[in-house]
Amino acid sequence: MAAPPYVLVLDQGSTSSRAVLYNRAGKIAYLARTPLAPIIPAPDRVEHDPAALLGSQLLALRRALTWLGKEGGRKIAAVGVTNQRSTFLLWERTSGKPIGRAISWQDRRGATVCTELARHQRMIRARTGLRLTPHSTIGKLHWLLRHLPGARKRAEAGDLLFGTVNSYLIWKLTGGAIHATDHTNASRTLMMNLAMRKWDPELLERFEIPPAMLPAIEPTMAWYGEARLGRVSVPILSSIGDQQASLVGQGGYRPGHLALTYGTGGFALLNIGTRPQLHTRLLSSIAWSSNDTTHYALEGTVNAVGSAILWMKNHLGLISLPEEIDRLCRASREEIFCVPSLSGLGSPHYARVETTFFGLNRTTMRADLVRGVMAGIAYLLKDNYDQMRRERRSAPRTITAGGGAAQSRWLLQFQADILGREIALSNLYETTSRGAAYLAGLECGFWKSFDELDRLTHPAQRFQPKLPASEVTQKHARWRRALALAGKWNE
Repeated sequence: MAAPPYVLVLDQGSTSSRAVLYNRAGKIAYLARTPLAPIIPAPDRVEHDPAALLGSQLLALRRALTWLGKEGGRKIAAVGVTNQRSTFLLWERTSGKPIGRAISWQDRRGATVCTELARHQRMIRARTGLRLTPHSTIGKLHWLLRHLPGARKRAEAGDLLFGTVNSYLIWKLTGGAIHATDHTNASRTLMMNLAMRKWDPELLERFEIPPAMLPAIEPTMAWYGEARLGRVSVPILSSIGDQQASLVGQGGYRPGHLALTYGTGGFALLNIGTRPQLHTRLLSSIAWSSNDTTHYALEGTVNAVGSAILWMKNHLGLISLPEEIDRLCRASREEIFCVPSLSGLGSPHYARVETTFFGLNRTTMRADLVRGVMAGIAYLLKDNYDQMRRERRSAPRTITAGGGAAQSRWLLQFQADILGREIALSNLYETTSRGAAYLAGLECGFWKSFDELDRLTHPAQRFQPKLPASEVTQKHARWRRALALAGKWNE
C-alpha cells in the first residue's frame, strides 16, 4: 500500500479554526477555515465558548476528511496540532465537560493577582523567562480557582483538569486517553521551569495551583496518542504554540533566524540555539524540541495587529476590507502617529496604555489614520528588534515574515525601512500550520531532514530598505515621543 500523501494540521486560533492538509512539496492541498468569535463580557475580559471552539475545529476537520473522500483518514500520515497560546480552559476528567468558558490570552482578569504577588517577579523571571503580567495564564488560573465554587477542591482531587487549547483538542481527539501539552505551550503558562522543562513546584505552591490538574509535558515532536478520524486512527506527532510554529514554518529551526508574524497579535521570535536566555526585557521560551534537542527562542510581542485591523473595520469604520489598507496607506499625505495598544503594550514596554493618535488636524483623512495604525504596529516590532540586538550584541542572520496581515505589502516595506534590514516574505501565509506540519512530518519520516525543508521554504518576495537612515532616525524619534505622551494619559 502506498504511503499516505498528506500531513494534517489542526490550527486553532483566536478568530478561526483551520484544518490544513500538506503534501510532500510542503504546499497546501486543502484548507478548511471556520470562524470563531470571541466573547467580550467586559473591557478586561475575553473568552471563548468551549462548545463553539471545539465545534469550529471539528467542523473544519470534517470538511478536510470529506475532501479526502472515502476512508480519508488512511491518506493522512500524521496529525499536528497548533494553537493560540495561553488561552486555557478547565474540564471534568470523567465527562470531558468544560467548566465555564475558555479564558483567552487577551484576557486581563489576572491583574489583581499580579499586584498581590508582584514581589515574586524576580523569581518568576529567573525560572520561567517570562514576566508576570495580567495576560499571564498562571494569574488567571489562580483567579479562576479562587472564584469558581468548589473548583480548587476538585482540582486537588484530580477530578478537574487544566489545559491550553492544544491539550483540550488532544484530549478530545484521543477520546480522553491523553492529557498532555508540549514545551512551547507549557513555557507560556509561567508554571514551567524553562531550564528543567518541567512544572515548577515552588511556582505552583505560590500561586496555589494543584499539580494533579496539570497535563504531562512532552517535546513539540512526540507521540500524543492516536486521533480517531472516522474509522481510522492516525498518530498525533506534533504539538506546538502558534508563534513557535510560525517560526518553524518560516524556516526558523536553526539559530539566528528571526521570524516576524503578523497575526491577531504581532510577534518577533529569534531562534537563539540550545541555551535559554533568562535575563532579558523580552520573553524567553522554547522554539521547538524533540527527544534529542531543544532550541530556545527570544520573543518580542505586540498585543494588537490583526485585532487592530478588525478594530479599524468593525468599530471605527476606516476600512471595509483589509485589502483596502495598502491603497489607503499609499494615498495618505500626512504622517499621523498612533500607539495601537488595544490590549496594552507588550514587550519591551509592558504598560497599560490607551490607544492614542497624535498629529490630527482638520485636513486629516481616514487614509492618514489607517497608515498611522499600521505604522504603529511596525514601530512596536522595531522596539522589540532593537532590544534583541542590544541583548544579543549581534543582528539576526535572516529575517522573514508571515501571518495574515503580512499580505500588506505597505506594512512589510515600511518594516524593512525602519529596521534597515531585508525582510523575506514567506511563500505561504499559513506559516503557523506549516510549522506544525513540518514537525509532525519529520517525526514520522514524511520529510527526512531540515535540509529537505529548506528547499520547500524559499521566500515569495524580498523587501529591501529604501528610506535614508537619517529619515528613519527622525521618524523613530517622533515615535518615541508619541509613546511617552501616550503613557502619561493615565497618570
